[in-house]
Amino acid sequence: MSPAIGTSFKPYQPYTHRLRKILEEYPDGSQVLREILQNSDDAESTEQIFILDHNTYPSNSLFKPGLKKFQGPALLARNNKYFEDRDFKSLLKLADSEKSDQFDKIGVMGVGFNSIYHITDSPTFITGNNYVILDPHEWYYDGGEKFDFVKNNLVEEYPDQFAPFGIQCNESFKGTLFRYPLRTETDSEISTKIYKPIEILEMFQRFYENKSINSLLFLKYIESISFFELKKGATEPELLYTILLENADEVREKRRLIAKKVGPLMNSLNSGELNGNNQLYTSYIATFCRQKGDSKEKRTCLILNYLDDLLETEVYFQSNFNRSIRDYKFIPNVGLAVPLNDLSAAGRLFCFLPLPIYMPFPVSVHGYFAKIFSKIKDCYCLKDEVLVCFVAPILDYEVTNNNFLKHLKWNLYPDVKIVLKQLEFCRDVAQPRDIKTICNAIYKYMDEMCQSSDETFRREFDFMKQKLENKQWILCENTFYSTDRVFFNLSDEFRSSLFAKLPMDYARTLFNVMGVRNEVGIKDLILIIKNMMMDNEDREFPENEITNNADDAKATRFSIIIDEREHDTFKKSLFSEEMKDWQGPAIWIYNDANSNILPLIEHGGYDCAFHITDLPSIVSGKYIAFMDPNAKFLPSPRRNKVVIFDFIETGFKEKLPDQCYPFEAIEGCDFLKEFKGTLLRLPLRTLRLAGQSEISEESFKIRDIMGQFRNVQGNKEILFLKYIESCSLYRIEEQKEAPQMIWQAQINHMLDTSGTERNRVIRKTLTDRAQIYQFGIEINNIHYRVSEIWLLCTGGHDNTNSFPNPPEIKGEMFSRINMPICTNLGVHLNGDFSLSSEGSNILQGDSGKRVIPNNTLSAFVSANELYDINVLLFQNIFADKDKFLPLELLNDPVCLRALVRIGLKSRVDCNAYIECAQDIKLQIENNEDSVKNRAKYLVRYLYENTDTLNLNDEQWAKILQIKFVPSEKNLDQFYKNPEITSGFETLGSL
Repeated sequence: MSPAIGTSFKPYQPYTHRLRKILEEYPDGSQVLREILQNSDDAESTEQIFILDHNTYPSNSLFKPGLKKFQGPALLARNNKYFEDRDFKSLLKLADSEKSDQFDKIGVMGVGFNSIYHITDSPTFITGNNYVILDPHEWYYDGGEKFDFVKNNLVEEYPDQFAPFGIQCNESFKGTLFRYPLRTETDSEISTKIYKPIEILEMFQRFYENKSINSLLFLKYIESISFFELKKGATEPELLYTILLENADEVREKRRLIAKKVGPLMNSLNSGELNGNNQLYTSYIATFCRQKGDSKEKRTCLILNYLDDLLETEVYFQSNFNRSIRDYKFIPNVGLAVPLNDLSAAGRLFCFLPLPIYMPFPVSVHGYFAKIFSKIKDCYCLKDEVLVCFVAPILDYEVTNNNFLKHLKWNLYPDVKIVLKQLEFCRDVAQPRDIKTICNAIYKYMDEMCQSSDETFRREFDFMKQKLENKQWILCENTFYSTDRVFFNLSDEFRSSLFAKLPMDYARTLFNVMGVRNEVGIKDLILIIKNMMMDNEDREFPENEITNNADDAKATRFSIIIDEREHDTFKKSLFSEEMKDWQGPAIWIYNDANSNILPLIEHGGYDCAFHITDLPSIVSGKYIAFMDPNAKFLPSPRRNKVVIFDFIETGFKEKLPDQCYPFEAIEGCDFLKEFKGTLLRLPLRTLRLAGQSEISEESFKIRDIMGQFRNVQGNKEILFLKYIESCSLYRIEEQKEAPQMIWQAQINHMLDTSGTERNRVIRKTLTDRAQIYQFGIEINNIHYRVSEIWLLCTGGHDNTNSFPNPPEIKGEMFSRINMPICTNLGVHLNGDFSLSSEGSNILQGDSGKRVIPNNTLSAFVSANELYDINVLLFQNIFADKDKFLPLELLNDPVCLRALVRIGLKSRVDCNAYIECAQDIKLQIENNEDSVKNRAKYLVRYLYENTDTLNLNDEQWAKILQIKFVPSEKNLDQFYKNPEITSGFETLGSL
């Protein structure tokens, strides 16, 4: 068998690297089908056929044995037009366009076409006498190969190579048939996405359900789209869906009128021969249908297309922007599509094909909008932000014909479905600076509907209320919350990423009807506690946090008492029948500081207690409080979540002696006089109670708690605290009343050599002045007594002296309390670190770790490589680069603050400005579009913000040497040929 001979068909630049970048601009899914459809329309084909082929074909007679991998399942796309010479050239140029001067074409062949590399590594196609294999990896060919299969009669020698096409290959093919073998290789340098046939079927279905008839509204030539499936082993494909322009014969000429005329008109404009009135207008009624099996759906639309005067447009652009409309395809062509049989339908924005932007009326609008390559993102392209002023609103006219308004429904409220999509757009897409304005308009609209007496509006409002249930739709400080997470009144201690307070300027009537509540309820409190407990998944008793709370209260003595008593005979005189379940074993927390109970509870001082209990209680002074977030255990009929009362004035002990009994063995608490200090009781959650709890399913036993204290000695727990000088652990065994000491750690010798309390004062005081002091700690337990002397240095750095014979200790990290982090040093280190919410770990701020996704989700980067898109300078300079956060992270204020702490650039300082200038220099060298406008903006920013940037001499020297400043001498040259980038100089040379 002689080798098949062809001519090289290889692009002029490295294939896989460029394709990978192109795919970042083009989402996969049904977008691939859009691009194929658009290219077929540009080729003036009247039909588009898609076929999913499940079969794997023989591989005995292939051009090369390795091509066997491409004989499996594939997507085929067929149209009825030949590939022209300039189409081949466009493919060779990858991201360059042979259509830039074809004013009747939509796309950029060679860019949009390459979106098919989402699903394949080696597309092939047959057109006329040509058979083309594209091989971007150069696995078998040098980028690609083009064969004349008719002249060389290749099908006779290589039948298996042509079998997957299912056509006669001994004669010229009338049309173009593409075959895209689905990717199966995991070593692809283009994409790691492996496509399965079922995903192509889903792609067909999504296109049919979501785009279907809309895709034909403003195309010029395509009149039918068909989807087929060739099942495994079958010889004939099965029709799945059809989308058709039914009256194509009647409207064909009008549909193509502007496309046919605009090319010659532009040629006349270029040659200077265009004169007179050259406006074009056409309108027609088009009947579309789509069919799936026996189900057929029709739609009739009034289509209007208009081409404005090209001479006037050219003069306007030349005089205002020093640009020609032919340079950027600024064609003043607009279109409207009015649905005649369904005025409730939502209109869409189009640029020939539908964009994901809905109109507030039934009419769809087509225009040459500024958009990014992929054509599916919104028209507010950051890359061309400075060009937005060139685009005039298409419908910015004063319409006085009320009958016309009535038929278009422009005199009514917008459809609720459109408003819901607007809210969705705000939440997922809109930039933060736009969100509040849009949302306020939507809420005003909802408020008017809510208060309307019109039954239709009330039904639509009820529909909207139903759809928004459990959805995040209420904007509070740049974050969206669901109705159940927003309150009219919310104390500061409850404000978090979970809950928000409704802004004062929102309409109260609307949000009251929508279900916004006045204040936090029982279920909300449980949710807060659960969220707090998520950080303590190891079931550990939070002694560090409780110790810290006592130190904050300026207590000098702190004790934990493990109480094993069951109190079976003391379960009669209780608050309620349910309270007897909590009379068993408990943990007691004592400190000698008197506390105001109400603020302590309101500010969540002991929320950590809910790790082990559902019913904590606190005694301090003459008050006792019980906390019941489940609202199950305190007295009926109205079960409060918190009860606080004066136990002396109410005769608490006399009325409820059994309720008081467990307290009476602890630190002299008798409920007859004020209690000196603060005492917290945490009855353990048993297995049965855990089954009923809405807070936690975790149960605890005394041995669980004792095990956690086995290695605690108390000395490290108080080493860096400010006030606590004694820390102890006690145990009360069953059938015993008096607590037995397990260990105690106590600071001694706080007085300095002069007999003053200088050491105690230093310990309590925060200062940046270096101070050294020492104290002794005595540790007692049931087996031994140990004395230690500790030398502490606090404040700033004074001088460095050697320390003779330092003790050998395993250094640990402290943030007042000790954490399970070893320093590998011979000293303990204390500092105010940013801690995890359970307080046991330092939040790692390693800005160099590449763990944060960029905005296109194409790579993980470090925080210091990213910029905040809300900063206008960064938005302008890095508009089309992967240097921003994904919207999900950007819209999370907690996440955003954390990322700023570890390096995300959220403000323009001197270093960030220099980075912007260096990036502009790279953009100039890479010949990027719009670089001149970005550079101008950067220079203007320097001029207006020189004082706030506060650059030093070294930084000024750097800026003066960076070539990023647009110079006047080459201004005209730049706009005549954007590829020339010599119109830039350094500040130092100007």
